[in-house]
Amino acid sequence: MPSLPVSNNQDEAAFFAKGTELMNDIAFLNRKSGMSHQEIMSLPYGIYLSYIKQNTIAELMETQEGREYLATCQRVQQKTPDLAKLRGNTGYKEAGDNE
Repeated sequence: MPSLPVSNNQDEAAFFAKGTELMNDIAFLNRKSGMSHQEIMSLPYGIYLSYIKQNTIAELMETQEGREYLATCQRVQQKTPDLAKLRGNTGYKEAGDNE
């Protein structure tokens, strides 16, 4: 079975790792979209990245674990706090709540 050459040079190893990642993405798009290798390689870079993102999200949405992962990602990226949830977890009361 073919494998990547072993290297002690970190730059060379990083180069091979990026090449492998790129080929994995191209193969993934080929399977999911049905585009040929040449069609994928001729895509503008932004469109290529968009296809990767959207196909990855679609694949994750197919399983319960994937949907939970996407919900967690969305929650982590949220920039404004959910104050009602925080108050419920910490017992913090708003001004005027004397219960």
